[in-house]
Amino acid sequence: VQALAAITRQAKALLFPSRNESFGIPAAEAMAAGTAVLAANVSGIPEVVGDAGMLLPVDDEEAWYEALKMVLESADRRKDMEQKGRVRSELFHWSHCVERLVGGLKAG
Repeated sequence: VQALAAITRQAKALLFPSRNESFGIPAAEAMAAGTAVLAANVSGIPEVVGDAGMLLPVDDEEAWYEALKMVLESADRRKDMEQKGRVRSELFHWSHCVERLVGGLKAG
């Protein structure tokens, strides 16, 4: 687990072209680590990534190529994605999830 976290922190980007994801934990983990996220615009992934990463059509190879090229060549854009990702990942911190669950149960 520690090795994976270290690799994720050192990566320039996470490419997440999954076709079937109910949530997208790898994207949330990458954003928390400060890694830019390029992800498929399917299932639950857009809810996780929001505007902190780039959402791409899963079958559009050219779009994935151009997005990755941009992230690798533009340090400013990559840093912006990293910063937004760190902020967005806080929405999915376990303590926040528990608070929302308890709040929902109390309201129901």
